[in-house]
Amino acid sequence: MPTFLHPLFLLGTLTAAIPVALHLMNRQLPRRLRFPSIRFLRTARLPREGRRRLRDLLILALRVLALVCLSVALAQPVRKVPPAAAGTASSRQVVVLLDASASMAGFGSAERAREQVEALLAELPRTAQVGLVVSAREPLLRLSPGTDRSAVRQALAAYAPTNLAGNHRDALRDAARMLTEPGGLLVLASDFQRGDWRIGEPAGLPPETEIRFLQAAPDNRTNSGIIAVDTVPLGADAKRIVATVRNFATVPDRRQVRIADAQGEQVRNVELPPLQNRRVAFVVRQQAGELTVHLNEDAYPLDDTFHAWAGARPPLPVLAVTCVDQEPASADAALFLRKALELHDESSPVQFRVDELDSRFLYTRDLGDTRLIVMLGSGGHCEDAEIGKLQEFLAGGGMVLWTPGSSVARGFQQLWRNGLLRARFLGIAGENGEESFGLGWVNPETPLGQVFTRPETTDLYLFPVRAYARFEPPANATVWLRMLDGNPALAEVPVGQGRLFVSALPLNASWSDLPLTQSFLPLIREIALAAVPPGYGIRNLDCGVGVAPAAGAEALDTSRPRALLYGEQPVQINVSRRESVLDQVNLYDLNRQLAAGPEEVATAGLATGAKGTRSNGLWYWPAALAALLVLGELLLAHLLDQRELAGRTSLGTVRES
Repeated sequence: MPTFLHPLFLLGTLTAAIPVALHLMNRQLPRRLRFPSIRFLRTARLPREGRRRLRDLLILALRVLALVCLSVALAQPVRKVPPAAAGTASSRQVVVLLDASASMAGFGSAERAREQVEALLAELPRTAQVGLVVSAREPLLRLSPGTDRSAVRQALAAYAPTNLAGNHRDALRDAARMLTEPGGLLVLASDFQRGDWRIGEPAGLPPETEIRFLQAAPDNRTNSGIIAVDTVPLGADAKRIVATVRNFATVPDRRQVRIADAQGEQVRNVELPPLQNRRVAFVVRQQAGELTVHLNEDAYPLDDTFHAWAGARPPLPVLAVTCVDQEPASADAALFLRKALELHDESSPVQFRVDELDSRFLYTRDLGDTRLIVMLGSGGHCEDAEIGKLQEFLAGGGMVLWTPGSSVARGFQQLWRNGLLRARFLGIAGENGEESFGLGWVNPETPLGQVFTRPETTDLYLFPVRAYARFEPPANATVWLRMLDGNPALAEVPVGQGRLFVSALPLNASWSDLPLTQSFLPLIREIALAAVPPGYGIRNLDCGVGVAPAAGAEALDTSRPRALLYGEQPVQINVSRRESVLDQVNLYDLNRQLAAGPEEVATAGLATGAKGTRSNGLWYWPAALAALLVLGELLLAHLLDQRELAGRTSLGTVRES
């Protein structure tokens, strides 16, 4: 007996009453009208009422049946076929795909999956051929179908979830290759986490394959975990540790974050709204190396610990572009820049390494890990090739600090012509040498505002400025510094994925005494820190992800969580936080993706342990019938209209004659 996948669409059969209602509304009784004289009216023969009634009732029946068939087609009727009809049950091929990804380590999912597979083996006939595929990031174990189940039972006894994120695409293909005959059975035992079951295409199952889902995850799960840990040096051996905790559930949670150092253990409570992050900060005393942050354990413990690197990071390369032949002062600017950035600062999250390059060779330079380019008055001497290199660098997310030189007007013209900066150059203030200027404002919303909270107590406003480049920044610019007369001294403009900083002052002593002040070092370092991406210098890896061997080092084992220095590269290895997500794949959609072909959709018993049945879709029969009924109704109405029109025309001709 057929069943319906969407039985609520059967309520659409009630729409069949609409044509009936319209039919009854059109059958109103004629109204009698009195005329003073009827002698001038011609006698007309009316069509017989019986013929009209027959036509209306036939068209009405076609419309009603079309609506009923359409409703049945939308309800998607299917005819269940017992598995035994697809193949011989006694010698049937059965392949079990057992999920061993990290998400199975929580909520008792692994134990539940093992019990369900063991119960399935007990139900199958002794002559059934049983195979097993254990899968996580890739297939971990393959046992071809056979009647001897001792190896399968041993694998089940040794089964345990791994630390690896799931990707079962290859395992499904292996299972499909093991099913060499039609009418086999594919059993999927998993928590069916959405991220692990992105198949994307059919697995190539043989025809008549039955698919059965064994749901191992319980309902109403909750989970919170640590998704990131950031380390910021505070000087000496103190560090600020900021842990980001996420609630993956749709209900609020309250957890404890714990961290230990040489002075003891610190604990913070954190309230976690549904599906949101919260950050928790600590100050610890630790020299360097691995740092572990913990949550009090919940039902999924693998994301309750985060292994972070708290040691030194590799220096960030900074490229200083000079033009000594045409801009001799750029050599002094490169010296001041190197002294400021390469000075060791324990309070800085990263250190810097300054490399000097002549502007003529910029377009041939491989920028590699460079995140900051400083144009030391050389921008006005660059050609289109060098400007194009800067444009590509900014589009990719890099940062450029542009300082003026002797050809400052041409430099602004190059920026405008290449679409990097729509700023109008207004000239050089103080060209005659008769005036003196100074800085007068720091934007409190920028990092400089956090460093110079009281700039009047520093020498930032005290050094003399003999000349500076006056320009009108575009509307999308953020001004970091202003002169006393209100003109911008440092402005930031977004370009592509990167940022362009334009300074009104060069980094040498020709136009001002800025490089000679105490404020120069924190000023330059804060600008350079804006180019440091989050987590720079530390490589984050998920467990099981391969990495190229470092020079002179053995291959890195990423199977377990930890933080270490691999060669010169700090590495943090943790269980993928993708496994913490509680969303599950829709089993009906997954079933359709695994189907052998577009005309055969192997459906499954979605209940845990339920015997699956193969089904044949019947929806296209009522859909085709509905289409035929609509076409028949249109054709019949057209023929009857033509017949009635021909009858009236012939009657009029006879009367005129």
